[in-house]
Amino acid sequence: MVVAVLWFPVVLVVHPANLRPAAAHAARHCGVRALDERLEHERRPEGEPQR
Repeated sequence: MVVAVLWFPVVLVVHPANLRPAAAHAARHCGVRALDERLEHERRPEGEPQR
């Protein structure tokens, strides 16, 4: 946490033009699927082994 607090001002000063697009991308990003979902985002039936 301390590293992030110290690193953010450095990025803000060194790469200010990259900060806004990166924040916009992070806001749009859907995240990572749960491990019990298939590629089609269907929940894996209970008891079915994970591949």
